[in-house]
Amino acid sequence: MKQIAVLSAKGGTGKTALVAALAQAASRAGNNIALVDADAQGAELSILLSGETPNQDAEEVAMEAKLALATIDSALCNACGLCREVCRFNAVVADAEAHHILPWACCGCAACLPECPQQAIHEQSTRLGTLRQIRTPYGPLFSALLEPGQENTGQVITATRQRAARFAVENCLDYILIDGPAGTGRAAIAAYVGVDLALLVAEPGPAGMAGLERALKLASLVAAPAAVVVNKATLSEEETEKLVDAVALRDIPFLGTLPFDEALAQAMRQPQGLGFPPSGAFVDAIAPIWQACSRRLAESPRASS
Repeated sequence: MKQIAVLSAKGGTGKTALVAALAQAASRAGNNIALVDADAQGAELSILLSGETPNQDAEEVAMEAKLALATIDSALCNACGLCREVCRFNAVVADAEAHHILPWACCGCAACLPECPQQAIHEQSTRLGTLRQIRTPYGPLFSALLEPGQENTGQVITATRQRAARFAVENCLDYILIDGPAGTGRAAIAAYVGVDLALLVAEPGPAGMAGLERALKLASLVAAPAAVVVNKATLSEEETEKLVDAVALRDIPFLGTLPFDEALAQAMRQPQGLGFPPSGAFVDAIAPIWQACSRRLAESPRASS
């Protein structure tokens, strides 16, 4: 079983549409897949695929996703400041007598716990949301439904990916396709780490070029094998050529271009999911890109488990 994450440092490049089209192409090629929607704050893949939830055929429909956040016992704290020094997220604030941890800033890394000489810091479980398994025409989709006010943290994505990976191994699936969040923060890192291929989506224009550069840098930092696809290429041939040249200069595999498809755009604007279209300019261009992904993964010694 191998994992492909579709990612971009910029929003609106078409990651979700690409994942849906890849799922369709993989299914048509006879592959058994699972999907992960790793953007819990903007989970749209199930809408595009007309997913059904809850999946009554699943043994486990939903499970809680929790995060252990640090908290300080003010009665034990002597305000030494060591926890504040080690916290990289500025989650620790001080007053005259004790320190306190801002729960919305704490990421649950627990770096502060061993630093406290008073043993005043302990972990407190916080409910982030619910992990869901959704039925789609191409395979099960795993996603998270966040509690109000909660963020799409790395822990949420990791828990969702682990749930999908267990299912894939137990059912001998071929691939997991991950619809990653936009950006280069903690949530994006959790989507990149450990994948067999980070498929980076760019779009023509200066913003698309800047986003691609950030995505390539992050893929390099976490040692994720990367390849690039340009979406909406027909909107500007000149800007598309610039992207292709930039990818070639970095010696990154370029898997192809996808056209802007007005029919697909209109379908995605419908108030209710109508299912992913079976054909069209965008869908018809996916088959060679899926074949290129499959070839790269077949040649790669790296395998997920």
